[in-house]
Amino acid sequence: MALTLQYGNPVTFRQAIYRSYFVQRPEVPVEVLGRILPDVDTRARPAAMAANDAPSPSGRTFAPAFGAAPPAMAMAQSTAETMAAPSDQVQAAEAAEETIFQLATAVSLAAGHTASVPIIDRTVPATRVDLATGDDPHPLSAIRITNDTGTSLPTGVLTLYDAAGAATFVGDARLGGLPTGESRLLSFAQDLRTTVERDSSGQTTLASLTAANGVLHIATRQREVLRFTITAPADAPRQVLLEIPKDGDRTLSVEGGPIPGTEQTATAWRLPVTLKAGEVRRLTVYADRLVREDTALLADDAQVVVRLLNEQNLAAPARAALQRLASLRQDETSSQTALNQLQAQRAAILQDEDRIRSNLAVVAANDALHARLISALDADETKLDQLGQAIERATAAADKAHQALADAVAGLAL
Repeated sequence: MALTLQYGNPVTFRQAIYRSYFVQRPEVPVEVLGRILPDVDTRARPAAMAANDAPSPSGRTFAPAFGAAPPAMAMAQSTAETMAAPSDQVQAAEAAEETIFQLATAVSLAAGHTASVPIIDRTVPATRVDLATGDDPHPLSAIRITNDTGTSLPTGVLTLYDAAGAATFVGDARLGGLPTGESRLLSFAQDLRTTVERDSSGQTTLASLTAANGVLHIATRQREVLRFTITAPADAPRQVLLEIPKDGDRTLSVEGGPIPGTEQTATAWRLPVTLKAGEVRRLTVYADRLVREDTALLADDAQVVVRLLNEQNLAAPARAALQRLASLRQDETSSQTALNQLQAQRAAILQDEDRIRSNLAVVAANDALHARLISALDADETKLDQLGQAIERATAAADKAHQALADAVAGLAL
């Protein structure tokens, strides 16, 4: 047996290598798509710059049908195969305030039972579009249907299927009633393969400036600049409607000129943008509002004139006229300031005289202080005489400056 002796202070430890160890992994949340509930579409009409809508770039056809609660209805694009006609046709009649569907045969139901009765079975025109609303980066998938049935279609919930495939369910949609001859958008899903990026900024500029009878009439343009970047899927074209809220009396214009097919609803404009597969389109839109204000020149024009002179697009004749007004206003202010200073000096001397007279009332006439007070009072009177003349001149100068400003205001015409 060999024996070894060691002296020192080495690091020693034990490790339980046979024990089970569990590493706490970070938890990643399950991606769950948010619920969406598109608004019910309302009547849209061509905007002032509108033309006919471009045809849908999609070759897909959809078959929408009412859900179980309202009367059932099936529709498809005119290019799709026509469904088999029912043996008993429902008679539809259009009244002034309502649409009446008269069933050809009686319906018998046992107690506690329900029935779904088809009232419309025919094709209607439908085209695929995307509707970009709000700030969501992905637009809503929708179809535009046109009611050419001759009768109004009732309000209801529709279930849509992709008729180009194996009747695959694509989503539900809400129809807020569709009068004959009109069209509506049925939003049924979110197009996660198409993106719409938005950016905005604001600017305020002078739109117009006129002046008459001593009043400035100012129109200011408050402009919101909206920039859109739309990207279509790499393997499919898209027809996207960019929806922009009207927000009161705003007007809309597009950089590069009007877009044919632009339409408007009661609350928004819709700009059509057609994209090829994988195409990226950029669009700049201006939403303008005119704000009008009237300013009485002799009353409260000082700050307004300064603000207008800072406008970069102010016309040269208007700038010259306003600069003259500003100069006359400065002369009037300087003259009035000089007059106020002289009047303040006179008020101080009159107050000093009151003090001297109060002291004279209690000082004996043969007292040396009495003589000093009399001397000080005499000096104040001399100053008052000089100030009186200076105040007369300053008053005349202030009146002249004010009259010059008044004459310039009265003669101002822009």
